[in-house]
Amino acid sequence: MRMIARGAELLFRAVFGFSFLFCLGLGLFFLNLQLRAMGAARRSKTWPSVTGQIVCSEIQRVVTNEEGSEVVSYRPHVEFSYPVAGVAYRSNHIRHGGGTYLSGLKWLANCYVRRYQAGMPVQVSYDPIKPSDAVLEARRVGWENTG
Repeated sequence: MRMIARGAELLFRAVFGFSFLFCLGLGLFFLNLQLRAMGAARRSKTWPSVTGQIVCSEIQRVVTNEEGSEVVSYRPHVEFSYPVAGVAYRSNHIRHGGGTYLSGLKWLANCYVRRYQAGMPVQVSYDPIKPSDAVLEARRVGWENTG
């Protein structure tokens, strides 16, 4: 009986330890992503900016299948063009670290689409070393100050 209890205790510790390490690693991974995005936003404070133009602004509906049920998410797709040293560039990065801004909340994606309407002029901040890297909202990260 003691042997079984000891085996169960060891198994519990092993599973708990693995789960703890997995969650810790996952947390550190996402912390690293956020810190990198914040660093990029901080560096972009010194980026030059030019006047560009919104080419396309729409809400994209994304349907995924998770465990047998459909999950509907929305993301803003805002594409803009801008010139640097006589070369035309295009980008769709609103801000650093935002990824695709996927959300189940359509109104949240709509905030960007309303703010950046097709045809309107915009200020575009670009990396002077790699001008193809550009954002509309330099110094901001992720979803902050969306509205």
